[in-house]
Amino acid sequence: MAIDLVEHNPRLKEPVTCVLGMYAEAETFDRAQLEEQLSQVWRESYSQAPATIIESLLRNGALAEQIVVDGQVYDGTLEDIQRDESVPLEAEVSDGISITQAGRDLAASLDPDFTMRALLADRPHYRDVFARVISVCAAADGASREAVEQAVEQDGNVVSPDGKRVYPQYFMDALETAGGIVWDGAWRATQAGLRAIA
Repeated sequence: MAIDLVEHNPRLKEPVTCVLGMYAEAETFDRAQLEEQLSQVWRESYSQAPATIIESLLRNGALAEQIVVDGQVYDGTLEDIQRDESVPLEAEVSDGISITQAGRDLAASLDPDFTMRALLADRPHYRDVFARVISVCAAADGASREAVEQAVEQDGNVVSPDGKRVYPQYFMDALETAGGIVWDGAWRATQAGLRAIA
C-alpha cells in the first residue's frame, strides 16, 4: 500500500514528496520528461535515483504507468515490447506516468502542514516545547543544537506524562520528521512549523 511505503522507510519521505510534488502541475508525465525534471531538483541526500523512487511508487500503487504504441494502449511493460515481435522496430512508443488516488492520498499525508497538525494533536502536552524549538529556529541565522537544547530545557528537564525525562533530541527528531524544522548547517524553522504554532 502506498502510505506504508514511507511509514516503513522514513528516509524515503523527502524523495517521495519530491516526486509526488511534480504532480501538482500535471496529471501525467512522459517518463523521460519526469526523470529530467526531477534531476533538476534532486538532492544528493536522497541517496536513490529518481528512477528508483518512481519504480517504488509504481509498485506501491501511488503512480500508474501507461504505455502507448503507435497511439494504442499497450498491455505490457517496456521490457515486453522489446520481446514482442508484433511491435515493429520503428513503432512510436510513449511511457506515461500518472498519479493515482493512492498517490494523492500519500502526498496529502506527507504535507508538512498536515504532519505538523498531526504531531501537535497527538502530543498536546509538548505543544509549548515544540513552539519554543520552532521559535528559536526562526532566528535569521537559524539555531545551533545547543540553542535548541536550551530552548527545550528553559524551564528545567521536560518530563513525559508517565514521569520519564524527555531529552531535547526527541523534540528535534519529531519536528524534523513532521517538517517543522530542517537542518542545513543550522536548525531552521519551516513555514509549516511557523504556521502550526501561530
